[in-house]
Amino acid sequence: MDNLKYSLISSTIDELRARINCLADQRRHFSTVRDALEACLSHVFPYSIYRENRPDLAAFDDKQLVEHFVTHGINEGTDLAYGEQLQHAFAERDAFKASLSHVFPYSIYRENRPDLAAFDDKQLVEHFLAFGETEEVKLTTRFPLTIMIELKKSLNGISINNQAVINNVQHFIHESSARAKAFSSNVENEMPVIIGRGEEAICMYSDGVITKIYNENYYRYNRLFNRAGEAKILTKLPPELSLDILHYDNSSLSMPYYGEPVGQRVASQYDSSYVNIKGDDIVELIKWLATTTAMLKSAGVSHNDINLCNILFNQITGRFTLIDYSWALLEANFSRGGGKPYQNLPPYLNNGLNDSEVFRELSCLLIRRLISDIGSQGYKDGSSVQKGYVYCKLPFEEFADIPFHKDHAELELDQILTHSGDLLRNSEILEIGSAVGEFTFRIAKTANHITAIEADTFSYRVAEAMKIYKGIGNIDFVNTRFQDFLNSSEQVFHTCLCLNVHMWIEKQLGRDNTIDLLKRLSRRVKHLYFQTAHSASGGMYLVEYLRSSRDIASYLADCGFNAVEEVSRTESHGGERILFYCQGRF
Repeated sequence: MDNLKYSLISSTIDELRARINCLADQRRHFSTVRDALEACLSHVFPYSIYRENRPDLAAFDDKQLVEHFVTHGINEGTDLAYGEQLQHAFAERDAFKASLSHVFPYSIYRENRPDLAAFDDKQLVEHFLAFGETEEVKLTTRFPLTIMIELKKSLNGISINNQAVINNVQHFIHESSARAKAFSSNVENEMPVIIGRGEEAICMYSDGVITKIYNENYYRYNRLFNRAGEAKILTKLPPELSLDILHYDNSSLSMPYYGEPVGQRVASQYDSSYVNIKGDDIVELIKWLATTTAMLKSAGVSHNDINLCNILFNQITGRFTLIDYSWALLEANFSRGGGKPYQNLPPYLNNGLNDSEVFRELSCLLIRRLISDIGSQGYKDGSSVQKGYVYCKLPFEEFADIPFHKDHAELELDQILTHSGDLLRNSEILEIGSAVGEFTFRIAKTANHITAIEADTFSYRVAEAMKIYKGIGNIDFVNTRFQDFLNSSEQVFHTCLCLNVHMWIEKQLGRDNTIDLLKRLSRRVKHLYFQTAHSASGGMYLVEYLRSSRDIASYLADCGFNAVEEVSRTESHGGERILFYCQGRF
C-alpha cells in the first residue's frame, strides 16, 4: 500500500514538473515573440500620437512606450489614428526588406549562425533586422555589420509620413544591389560605408561621394528654430566657399569627398590633443579660417557650427572645406525656442558666441598645438627652449599660462624703447632671431613694418599663426637663416635688432665669416641694437674672444658700425649680457 501511494505521489510530481517546464518554454517563446514584435513595431509606432493620448507617460522613452503599448494597449481603447498610415508604413518596411534581400550576404551569415540553418532567405533577413544589432556577427570587411544596423536605426523615430527619408534609404540600398558583385572583389569602397551619424542625419561614403541623409530631427529643428535649410544656405555662399552639390532633394544631399576632419569637437580652447593636422597645415588652417569667417560675414551668412569636425582637409590638394550648414542663418531671425538655451543647439549658440568669436577660440587652440611642438626635436643651436616652452612671456593675455624661460628678458626691450625714443616709430625694422615674436608684436604697435627672421621652423610657425590670429598686417615673418636672407635680399632697413643670436651665428659660421656677414649688414641698416653672449655671460655657448664691453665695442667697429655705445647691462640670462647701440653706414 505504501509503495502504491509513493508511486502515485511520484507520478503526480513528475507530471507537475512537466507542466512547469512546458509553461517555462511557452513563456520563453512568448518573450521571444514579444521582443520581435516590439522590435518591428518600433519602426512604425506613432510615438507622438500615443504621447498626446497618454500624457501620463511623458517620462517614458521610445522603447518604454512600445513596451507599455504591447502590454496594456489592447485594453486602453486609445485611438492611434493608425489606419492607412500603419498599412503604408508596413508596406515601406516590406519594401525595405525586399531591397535588403538583394545584397544580404546569406552564406556568411549562415556560417556565423549555424543554429539558423533551417531559415529560408526571407526569415534570415527578418531575423537580422530584429536581432542583428546585438549579435555582432562580422559579415565581411566589405559588408560591415554597421551599415545595415545604421540603416535600420535611421528608420527609428522617423514619422511614418516622412516618405522622402525612407525612399532615400531604399535608393541607397538599390544602388548597392546594382553592385552586389563587390562582395567577391577586393574593392572595399564599392559598398556604401557609414562615416558619421549625427542627431539630424547619417553620412555615407561610396565611390568618392558623400551622401548626407536627413532624419526627422532636421526638419523639426528647421521649424522650431526658424532655420532656412541647408540647401537654401548653400545657394548664398560666395564662390570660394561653395560646395559641389551632386544631388539634392528634401531628404538628402550628395557632394564629392573633400577630405578628413581636421579634428574632433572639443570642449575647451586649452585642449589641443584632438587636432589631427600638424605644422604648416595648422598655420594654413588658421589663415583659411580668418578668410572664411570674413567671407561668410560679407555674404550675410552665419554658419553657427564651425568646429574641427566640420572642417575637412584634403592632403593631396591642400584644400580646406567647411561643411554642415544646417544651423546657418541668412539674417537675424533666429529663435532660441522662447529665449531659453536648448540642449541640441551648437554649443556656442547657447553661449551667445558668433563665428568670429569661435574663429578666435579655434585659433588659440591651434596655436597651443603649435607651441606644444616647440623643442620636440631636441636641442638645436639657438633654440634654448624645452618642449612646449617659449623664450620669454608672450605679449597676449590669452597665452599668459604658456611656460617661458626668461622672466625678465622683456625688460631689454623696454630699455631699447626708452633709449630709442621715436627711432622705432613709423620705420622699417629688421629683427634677427625673432623666435615666436615676443618682441616683434610689441614693436609692431608703432613701427611701419617689421621683417622678422627666424631659423627655427617650430617657433616661426607659432609667430606666423599668432600674426594671422591677431590680424596684424605690418609684420613679415621669414623662416630662414640670417646669412641666407642677406644673400637673397637687397632690402635696407632703418633699424636692426640683433639680440642674443650673434653667438649662434658665430658658432655655425666661425669668426671671419660672421664678421663679413656683419659688415654686409652695416651697409644695409642705419641703426643697430646688439647683444651677444661674451665670455662672462651665462648661456650654452659663449664667444670667448669677446671678454669685455670694450672688446664688443671694438668688434662692432671692426664690422663697420660707428658711434658704438653701451646702453645697459642685465643678468636675466644667467650671466652678464651687455646691450649696445651703434649706427650703420646706410
